[in-house]
Amino acid sequence: MNIEKKFRHNELLSKHTHYKIGGPADFFIEAESNQELKQAVAWAVKKKIPYTLLGGGSNVLVLDSGIRGLVIKTANKEMKIRKTELTVASGVVLINLINQLADRGWAGLEFGCGIYGTVGGAVYGNAGSFGREIKDVLLQTLVYDPLAGEKILSTAECKFSYRSSIFKEEKNYVILSAVFNLEKDDPAVIKGRIKEMLGKKIASQPMDLPSSGCIFKNPILDQEKFEELKNHFSQEYGQAEFWQTNSIAAGFLIERSGLKGRRLGDAEVSEKHAAFIVNRGKATAEQVIMLISLIKQQVRDKYGVQLQEEIEILGE
Repeated sequence: MNIEKKFRHNELLSKHTHYKIGGPADFFIEAESNQELKQAVAWAVKKKIPYTLLGGGSNVLVLDSGIRGLVIKTANKEMKIRKTELTVASGVVLINLINQLADRGWAGLEFGCGIYGTVGGAVYGNAGSFGREIKDVLLQTLVYDPLAGEKILSTAECKFSYRSSIFKEEKNYVILSAVFNLEKDDPAVIKGRIKEMLGKKIASQPMDLPSSGCIFKNPILDQEKFEELKNHFSQEYGQAEFWQTNSIAAGFLIERSGLKGRRLGDAEVSEKHAAFIVNRGKATAEQVIMLISLIKQQVRDKYGVQLQEEIEILGE
């Protein structure tokens, strides 16, 4: 097929992000199969046009000026289970997948409930919650390299680390599908775990407002800074697990910097969880970026900690 026939021109990306923010893409396509995904990438490479992959749009901020070149939204939905191995396409929305698996009595991915991105996005960023990460259940990943064709990467070859992977380094790699290890369990028990986890997220995170999730990674501290902050906060800090890993919650530092509720236009540091910047209505990417800059500056000035973004900022 002629893949160009599926392209849309000047598609507003605010329609495709959880933030409800983002300008137009020069060219846009929803790739509904691995074949379409590969064809779209190959077209862009042949035309020497930049291409950007977009999954569920849950961990990105698209600039107000939009994205030049071709934006490819992964919408491939194939999945199959063989014995205890799930093979699932990169465009499947993670929360939908988890619910489908629960109905069938398959467990292992429940920690991803409340993550509204796609499987591809979850693998790309090694998404995690409740003490588990994608790398803990992933067996292998099928990728497409427009210069070398398809390739299977083992979990080790994906070079996973905290909220990162090889895919943030090797920009040629396009995630087509992933294979996960599952376990059988009672559907009612699985759904109970999901309900409990979602309840905790709803209670602590602003899931009722558009956002991109946590804006910042939890910083890993050197020993000297770790001891300094540990002594500074003493027993005030309740999340003891961070003291065991030389890390501290970004949201905690932002809150203690007095930034909860700080607002620029309709962009606001969440009153519920300070690591989130929410869209109160018509926030712009510029407003969000200005808040990010303010947060980084004030946390750095007050505590000597340099925060790093967890989200991807797309566009130029």
